[in-house]
Amino acid sequence: MSADQLPDFVLPLRVVEQGYRVVYEPRAVLREPALNSAEREYRMRVRVALRAIWALYDLRHLLNPRRDRGSVGS
Repeated sequence: MSADQLPDFVLPLRVVEQGYRVVYEPRAVLREPALNSAEREYRMRVRVALRAIWALYDLRHLLNPRRDRGSVGS
């Protein structure tokens, strides 16, 4: 995984890429300190959105509904 990718977004997609299922766990919680200004919050959100778009581009083959999903985890 590239250093500029979002692990909480990309790693589950990599799991799916290998033919496994990803399961949502509603009790999983992440806590991190809040940013101290609206400008810093905005910049962080833009950075996260751009990284997510690039990750989707890099893994665009997973968006193909006709792709071979394999037999792993089925």
